[in-house]
Amino acid sequence: MTSGLLSSPFFLAFLFGLMGLIALSYLAYFFDRVFIKKRISKIDVIVLMFLFVLPVYTAINANISFNQSYIDGLFSAWGKQVSILFVVLYQFFIRAKNVSVKKILFVVMCFAWFDVASKFYLTLTLNPATLVDTDLVGYNPAKGGYVFRFDATMAQIAVIFYFTSFIITKKWYHLIGLGAFLGYMLFIDKGRIDIMSLFVVMGFSMIRNLSPINFVRTALILGIVAGVSITIVYQFAPDQILVLRNMLGNFVLTVLGIDTGENSASSRFVQFGIVFNHFVKHPEQMIFGVGILQRETMNLLFGHLYLSDIGIVGLFFTFGIVGVIILYSLFIYALRMMWSIKYYKQDLYYKLTESILVLLFFSSFFNGAFIWAPGGFLTFLLFLHTFTLMEKSYAQQLLMQEEKLQ
Repeated sequence: MTSGLLSSPFFLAFLFGLMGLIALSYLAYFFDRVFIKKRISKIDVIVLMFLFVLPVYTAINANISFNQSYIDGLFSAWGKQVSILFVVLYQFFIRAKNVSVKKILFVVMCFAWFDVASKFYLTLTLNPATLVDTDLVGYNPAKGGYVFRFDATMAQIAVIFYFTSFIITKKWYHLIGLGAFLGYMLFIDKGRIDIMSLFVVMGFSMIRNLSPINFVRTALILGIVAGVSITIVYQFAPDQILVLRNMLGNFVLTVLGIDTGENSASSRFVQFGIVFNHFVKHPEQMIFGVGILQRETMNLLFGHLYLSDIGIVGLFFTFGIVGVIILYSLFIYALRMMWSIKYYKQDLYYKLTESILVLLFFSSFFNGAFIWAPGGFLTFLLFLHTFTLMEKSYAQQLLMQEEKLQ
């Protein structure tokens, strides 16, 4: 039933209509910025790079490496860039100066709830075993069998949003959102690297924003809430807790170098080997990468190779040394913007933006999500850029006040 809905002419027409509307809005926006106002910002340049430069870059390299047509290369790349088109809406709203970062974050969280709710519905209504031969499903006994391979970026962002909001405001209702999204990550998504990335960034957020005494107090509160929640879940679904224990236990053992016999960990090493062997045979392709290939071509040439599974190695494979250096320089740009923030450093929404960008940087080494689903990364880079503009405006106001006093 669900698959029929997704493939229905009405749904497809609605989807293409929505994408067309957003694309036209984006073109209108850049026409206004470039040809009418003749003013384009650094964030505009970055979004343009993702929308046009990277697809052309990867299409050329895919043609050189495997003779894939330029059209196929462009469409393969643009298929991964759809999330960028929503960023223009945020740019319109922010530049109109009648919508704040706070209000846009509210919209982002609404979308995160919709995103996770729809994935939860698909989990309940679809049998993943029937889709095991697609990119949507994987099989891992340590995770309880067949598991959907959904992108977890929005759920991760929501976890950090609610977690950071709670430790700063101490408002209990944020724990409800935190519990919902963290529960999704632990019991439905089951992406262990994504989960461990969250825990690392949650620790960073606590160290960054709490005094030692408040750190201990907050850790105790969260520990008690987590213990009670796990106990309740165990009473109703003990198998889920056992799967979670085995899943995370195997992950820790693998990190320590102990062989667990789990196919998932072995699969990643096999995929590393595929990339390494290819570059041994074609070392010249290490410079610019092999580009983005169609899934059928990828399966034919490399078999089981999922670039999001192998993180930064997958980015090197696709974009090469030159591309990876350029892409990771965006985090250096973000760091420079963070250093420039002084007056808004204690702002809740600045802290949220900072923590989520740290999350996206840390997780990029394991899943490369800031490239494969760049909408989230560009959204929070836009927010950070907005804070720098607010910083300059506030500094000018203070200067004008000082001049009046003199």
